[in-house]
Amino acid sequence: MTDPLSILAAAIPSLAKAGADIASASDEAKRNAQLIEFQRVIIQLQSSIASIQIQNASLLREKEQLEKQLMQLENWSRERERYTMVTVFETATVFSLKESMSNGEPPHYICPKCYQHGQKMILQPSNPKGWVHFTCPSCGFDIPTGYRGLGPIAYAQ
Repeated sequence: MTDPLSILAAAIPSLAKAGADIASASDEAKRNAQLIEFQRVIIQLQSSIASIQIQNASLLREKEQLEKQLMQLENWSRERERYTMVTVFETATVFSLKESMSNGEPPHYICPKCYQHGQKMILQPSNPKGWVHFTCPSCGFDIPTGYRGLGPIAYAQ
């Protein structure tokens, strides 16, 4: 497929020539033939303009999507700096909120699987069969603590 911008650039001189030919035509049959050619060139120009507008709209949508992705990456980069990797209950490695970066947020653990995919999912405590576990509500990551009860979670240092 030919580039619409090239077609547009090539059609403009054709349009000027067709206009000049119409003006210089001496008989009506020639003038009518020139008018038909002039209209054909105008239709070709309109088609090229429409194609360019469609391409432009597509590029604008793609640009917006890329800007949104960039913003999400920048936000996640700032968010991930607030956490550090810690081993908990001698059974698993998670990411724990740093006290210096807490901004008043209570201490918590986030899922290491989700963290690697750019998501912050807070691990939720549960107590199946009397034993405390921490489970990710998104991916199902589960940490058995080996304890029947726990004190409060502490910030990472």
